[in-house]
Amino acid sequence: MSNQADAKTFWTMLRPYASERYQGWSLDKLAAAGIHKLNQAGIECTYENVVVAIYKLFPDKFSMLSFPEYPDSSRVARTLGLGCRQSGYVTGNPPSGFSLTEIGRLDAEDTLNKIKPGTAVPNHATAAYRRSRETWLIKETQSSIAFQEYQAGKMPKRFDVCDVLHGCVDTKEDYLVNNPRTLNRYAEILTLHSEYRELGSSVLAFLGHIKKNWRAIMHEG
Repeated sequence: MSNQADAKTFWTMLRPYASERYQGWSLDKLAAAGIHKLNQAGIECTYENVVVAIYKLFPDKFSMLSFPEYPDSSRVARTLGLGCRQSGYVTGNPPSGFSLTEIGRLDAEDTLNKIKPGTAVPNHATAAYRRSRETWLIKETQSSIAFQEYQAGKMPKRFDVCDVLHGCVDTKEDYLVNNPRTLNRYAEILTLHSEYRELGSSVLAFLGHIKKNWRAIMHEG
């Protein structure tokens, strides 16, 4: 696209994929797919454009926890700076913008082909986990490093707890403190369903531990 009108059309026409089509896909693959969409449209891959594109395409994965109508720029930054770099998908940084590597482009094309409408729902999105936002967020919490530390009888580290809460160590505590409440509410919802009761209960216990030890975790050292 070569002018502002074309760019405006791109953003207006960009539509989210149905959540069941991309549940279970890793964040780095989805981020690469979003960057590839920008490349296809000739849109500059600035940090802001990448944040908005990925959020618009995959809102269930890249929205803020307590405010799902807004993109979670911290999660995008972590995905680009950690996941995408470890998988070799991207180069660049927020000030200069981002580019896909060749393997990133190939995996992005493969991801977009497998999640596009009209194809069979990928095996990644199993029927057991199609209760959308509540389920995948609580499942994600259970698989986190902080949860594993808790299960091992260790005090979860601040960095790992911040990651669970979709923040970073520099995120203001006033913002972070709202996110355990959101996760707690989702976990409670899941305990009402027999197939998710064990999952919800285990995460509720974990969140209770975080609440009880909040000051010690947030002000460690």
